[in-house]
Amino acid sequence: AKKVLVVLDSDHTTTHVREELEAYAPLIPVDSYIHVQDGCIDELPCFRGVRPGPKVAVRSFLENHPGFIRDIEIESRYVVTFHPYGWLKKISA
Repeated sequence: AKKVLVVLDSDHTTTHVREELEAYAPLIPVDSYIHVQDGCIDELPCFRGVRPGPKVAVRSFLENHPGFIRDIEIESRYVVTFHPYGWLKKISA
């Protein structure tokens, strides 16, 4: 496929999301996306402190994978989102 969208929306623990990101990253073509669901878990007071979630995993992943960026343009199209740090675009191999 020339372009793909992989949506991660299962176990939202940091460890699991990070493992999913590592598994799918090599399969993503340039100009395609991984969409990580429910990063709001790390921002909402009712969940904060329970466990680190998807947003923590994404930040860690981006630090170690310069071929991916957080696509803020897509993320900011939504007035309210459950997916902060959720749109990851592959920009280079």
